[in-house]
Amino acid sequence: MKVYKIFPRLVFLSNEKVYKFFNSSKECEDEIVKINASPFSDHFDIDTKYKMKFVKILHVNKYFYIMRLAKGLCLNDTNNILDYKLAGSWLRIFHNFTYDEQTKKAFLFSDFDISHVYVNHNDNEITAIDPGTGFGTIGDIENDISRLIVSLMQKKNFNIFKLKKYIISFFDGYRVDKIDYEKLDKYINERIKKNKKKMLNLNFSLKQFLIGNFLFIYSNLKYF
Repeated sequence: MKVYKIFPRLVFLSNEKVYKFFNSSKECEDEIVKINASPFSDHFDIDTKYKMKFVKILHVNKYFYIMRLAKGLCLNDTNNILDYKLAGSWLRIFHNFTYDEQTKKAFLFSDFDISHVYVNHNDNEITAIDPGTGFGTIGDIENDISRLIVSLMQKKNFNIFKLKKYIISFFDGYRVDKIDYEKLDKYINERIKKNKKKMLNLNFSLKQFLIGNFLFIYSNLKYF
């Protein structure tokens, strides 16, 4: 058994299955409804020759659901530049299913960060898991993009040049023709502030206060 996190929800691995628990049956039901509304589950990308996959629900209970374990290496644990391009390709395809040329908006993943993307080179698959509470919101694509960039900046990596290569690789996969950079800049700055606030509200303590403020300063310096 492996515990991934306790706050804000208990998530653990057991017998090659991932269990996610909720505080109420409504909270669990609402997330299942959102996940089932995903624009796609599996999609083969001709450009990358990888299958783009979305988390598979195996069983639903009143207060928890069980997911299939995503195979491969979490983006958080890889230094392979190609993996970030694949992550960009996944998000591009996800957005393209619902992107509206007039409004410049799409169905959002909401929590597309590096800990929620798994790359499996053995089977040529990339899987995204754990969509955020805003999953399914019709909004600016830059919102989803900013979450990955900020989560990457908060990684324990002081090598700015390598970080820049990761971000360029991600944009190479996502492609830049639809991105509004003024909006992206706004969302990145907002996300850095929100992450600090979320960390302090989640489980306030002196340690959380210090970590939250450190990551806030750390992320802003990297972004600058």
